Amino acid sequence: MEFPGSLRDQRVYRLLVWVLALAQAACSTVYPVLSPPEKHAPIKALAVVASSGPIVVELVDNPWRDESAFDQCMRSLGGAGCSGEFCGLALLVGLGVCGLVGLTSSDNALLEAQRSATALSDSIRNTVTNSLNEELRRQIIAVAQVRGTPLARDDGRVGAELADVILDVGVTRIRVSQKGAKAPIALSIIAEARVKRAQEEGEPPRDYRHLTEFFSPEEWMADSGHRLQRSLQQSILALGEHIHDYALFHYPLPDRGPQLSGFLAPTFGLAPIDPRPRGTTVTDDLVSKQVAWVEVQGLQPTFRWEAFPRPGDLSADAENMGRVSNIRYELVVATEKNLAPEKVVYRRNHIPAPQHTIELPLEPRRRYFWTVRAQFDLDGKSWFTEWANMSFPVRERLVSPSDLSYRFRTP
Repeated sequence: MEFPGSLRDQRVYRLLVWVLALAQAACSTVYPVLSPPEKHAPIKALAVVASSGPIVVELVDNPWRDESAFDQCMRSLGGAGCSGEFCGLALLVGLGVCGLVGLTSSDNALLEAQRSATALSDSIRNTVTNSLNEELRRQIIAVAQVRGTPLARDDGRVGAELADVILDVGVTRIRVSQKGAKAPIALSIIAEARVKRAQEEGEPPRDYRHLTEFFSPEEWMADSGHRLQRSLQQSILALGEHIHDYALFHYPLPDRGPQLSGFLAPTFGLAPIDPRPRGTTVTDDLVSKQVAWVEVQGLQPTFRWEAFPRPGDLSADAENMGRVSNIRYELVVATEKNLAPEKVVYRRNHIPAPQHTIELPLEPRRRYFWTVRAQFDLDGKSWFTEWANMSFPVRERLVSPSDLSYRFRTP
């Protein structure tokens, strides 16, 4: 990576990059490094069972976790843990920066934000029923049919008796999140999934989440709550696909460290080569508009990213990575609204090389999110890597594209 300025300036830039990368490195305490999937036999018959548990609706100031402004800032720098010889330096920098953020955050603003969203929360509590769990179950079954995953007889618990793999799923929480008194509101739909295979103990449950668009409380409840109902349905569709792929066919990238692919912008997953990212922002001021959203060339840009397996993957898991075959990629592009994905407007899979030129023109002077993942064959099974994004803690759990995906804008 080349930096402008004198040799001394370049050294300072490189030091900043490494400090930020180390601060956002793998969270060793809360989010441990994942091991390669065990060599399970291919699925013969999958049963998807809907949970009967309650769905909790809660009001928070952060879509990802219940935490203070200080905790949110530390999470954005890598979460609750780190490792490596420079961990102490990274944490000292984080404590200094995030301490200032915590001091400038206002509890009064949070209370005002909570009051403005209370009516929406109450409305959701009165609207949401456990039928969402059945809808999620049916969506996962629909994805399995498209993907070619063998299914047991589709009659709930009875079908589970005939299956060698059981996937228990259900929506557990809906978080109404507002980051400031005047900020729009997003819903974070959180579902839990647990895989149980024949003659094995069930795997620990994992949660997966989908973040909706941001709207004001009035916009959410307009037209008798039509937007709310539509967003819930879209979340179920997105979660169904994500849970099917991640719970059953996810192969974590062996190299879990950050990739320094852009200026002060550590990335996780397959790093972008073009356009290179410049980080993420939670505000939309003039600086953010110019810095975070990289302008591409033309309305049909060419995207390039790291090839899989990467050198770090080969080094960390040489035995398995040396045997992968039939490597292909999946690319997704979504429009942006209120600093969150609005609508997926372009999706291509089975891309044979780590680059792709958009086949349909995008809108001019528009902002977009994009992300990519690899699919490959190993030991007779097809696997997916995680979607690439710019945050370690939520990268497996968060439906993509998200506000943590790569960003660009058209001329």
